[in-house]
Amino acid sequence: MRNLLIFMSMSALLPATLCIAAAAWSAPERPGANRPAAGALNPARAADRQLRAYGEANPQCRMWSNWEKLCSRTGPEGAVQCFIDPGRRVSPSRPFCAVARWEGRADVPPASERVSRERFCLSRETIEDRGQHLRIRVCTRHDPDRPFNGRRVAALLHPGCDGLSDAETGRPYCVRGGNAAAGLPDCASLASRRVRHDRLLVCGRWSGPALCAASPVREWRPAGPEDITFGTPDPNRTAVHGLFCQNR
Repeated sequence: MRNLLIFMSMSALLPATLCIAAAAWSAPERPGANRPAAGALNPARAADRQLRAYGEANPQCRMWSNWEKLCSRTGPEGAVQCFIDPGRRVSPSRPFCAVARWEGRADVPPASERVSRERFCLSRETIEDRGQHLRIRVCTRHDPDRPFNGRRVAALLHPGCDGLSDAETGRPYCVRGGNAAAGLPDCASLASRRVRHDRLLVCGRWSGPALCAASPVREWRPAGPEDITFGTPDPNRTAVHGLFCQNR
């Protein structure tokens, strides 16, 4: 099948090309002397060590999660950055890949990851992988209130993202620092108030590290092997939502 990577700009949806970012681990952000930021990987925690090990063992995976944290290679020179969803904290489960380069096969998680990835699944459908001549049961609807559901502003804040847009309309929703003239609020202010949008939010303006300079992308695709057509992004079709890098 073909995975669809889409950059949601302020005014349009533009298809992007599949590439992979090199793995490098960044030092944890430290708001306090010895305390890493909530989303940083803490080597003292078993779940965080497992997330780090998963990323190292799966270089083809661009974005992965254990439902407690969401990681991607979006730091300087492909450094891994991890984030939390303050609006829905849950205990960690087995890491699973949310975005990978699985070319020529159905986008179905390995059996070892499927239980964790479908932890918040509400309904499934049987699809046909015509290339592999297989019929596969996949999750097509996830709990709308799950972590990283793509609607909570706080879970989508990223150092390289200057503004969020509505994925359905393409209209700006908030920008870094706010823009009174344009009537746009500050994203951080909305995050502090735990604001949640009715529809899917995506990064609309990127000013991150050079690795992602031309590729502030997030992903939306149906859970099936058929050719993709453009349509309204369904935030509950994909397990988790976040940003990942498209390499040069």
